[in-house]
Amino acid sequence: MLRAPPELLCGPDKHVPSGLFACWAFLGGEMKNIVSFSGGKDSTAMALEMLERGEEIHSVVAFDTGWEFPTMLEHWDKFEKYTGLEIIRIYPKQPFDYWLFDRPVKKRGTDVVHRLGNGWPSPMRRWCTREKDDKQER
Repeated sequence: MLRAPPELLCGPDKHVPSGLFACWAFLGGEMKNIVSFSGGKDSTAMALEMLERGEEIHSVVAFDTGWEFPTMLEHWDKFEKYTGLEIIRIYPKQPFDYWLFDRPVKKRGTDVVHRLGNGWPSPMRRWCTREKDDKQER
């Protein structure tokens, strides 16, 4: 079985876990494998495992918030070089900083701005996920 070079896997165990699954999309009349790629150990391992199994990958998609660590962006580049797959990088309409600190938030049903910024994402305040999902629909 092929193994990725250690610099491609971020986890301490450096092995490809079993039981992975892929996202599918119905494109052009047939199902296609699309990898939702964060660059962490799980999405990296899933993509590498799919390649080892000979599964065709239609697209690799990553959401760049603008707050990725430089080493993560280097990892994305190494992944592209190692696999020959291009990572389609999508970006939010507004920078992450704007949503976190600067966006005027109006009180429901009024035009009164009662705070600036959405604050840190939480299970009750998932504005960052909504931004990512909205971008992927386009």
